[in-house]
Amino acid sequence: MCGSTVAAVLWHQGETDVPLMAAQVYQTKLDLVIDGLQRLHEMLTPSPVESSTVAEAFTTHIKGWDELKSTHAADLDSWSIKNLDRLGELEAAAPAFLTGRTLLNFDVRADNILITNVFCACDKVKEILADTSR
Repeated sequence: MCGSTVAAVLWHQGETDVPLMAAQVYQTKLDLVIDGLQRLHEMLTPSPVESSTVAEAFTTHIKGWDELKSTHAADLDSWSIKNLDRLGELEAAAPAFLTGRTLLNFDVRADNILITNVFCACDKVKEILADTSR
């Protein structure tokens, strides 16, 4: 999967304040990010800590289309207004599809990933989780 188009969406070159870089450097860093995310997935399945589920978060906190419909519908662009009911239906149905046993990070983006040689972030996560489970 390293270097795939799907993964590139997760870590987009030039996003926020991440500087542009040569293609080979970008590819190397992208491969490191993908490898790190794969390692985290392996470490965090099943989730080593109890937490709320994605389905619960979507049911209680992520309901923007319905909120927009009831408060700011007139401020939306024409496509959003035309599709507002359908977008609300899709959003309401999402929790049924969000089940699993992995602890996830919903904030994976270029300015929220550290690539370093100082330590292995995956090993640091293991240490932190071990300390919190005592």
